[in-house]
Amino acid sequence: MDNTLGYELSNGGSIPSGRTTNNIKYIMFAKLNKSFKIDDCTIGDELISYGPYIKYNDIQHINVNKLYEVIPEMYRRFFDHKFMTITEDIVPHKDNGTLASINFYMKANSGLTKFFEFTTDNPNIHKLDNQGNGANYQSNQLKLRKVFVAQDYDAYLLDVTLPHAVEFKAPRPILRTALVLQTATFNFQQVFKMLEETGNI
Repeated sequence: MDNTLGYELSNGGSIPSGRTTNNIKYIMFAKLNKSFKIDDCTIGDELISYGPYIKYNDIQHINVNKLYEVIPEMYRRFFDHKFMTITEDIVPHKDNGTLASINFYMKANSGLTKFFEFTTDNPNIHKLDNQGNGANYQSNQLKLRKVFVAQDYDAYLLDVTLPHAVEFKAPRPILRTALVLQTATFNFQQVFKMLEETGNI
């Protein structure tokens, strides 16, 4: 892997620097080039929820190799997997405690994932009690930049440090589920390069 990206962990080294060698730093999300049909899992205990409409659960009885094989083996210990459920529109936000997320959509429910940029240098934020370093943002202080609509069994890499939201056109009730592979160590650019190395982008 390109050492200019700061991958120095093969000898138990440091957290990567995040330097980039191309314009992938301007990409907000990227679709993996394979489909992943992973239906053979059991939902375990709830790990955390953010308001009434998004929650993460432990996953049991699953062959996690199907998820982790997209990441080079030496970096897999820096990722965690969870089961994500969304049941309504999700306001613009950045994630708590996560830099990049690979979402393996099980039931996408025609949701639009929207990415934004700020129109002000000092956006107003609203934080839930358990939101940590995450934040919610007001739509009138954001400009829409990119949108994608995932299909069932698609997988996408997301830069969850950027403002993003989910909007549904489908009739209610909504149910969107995904297995997520998340890291608090590597940023979007670095995970993108990992996916290139394994031939998934």
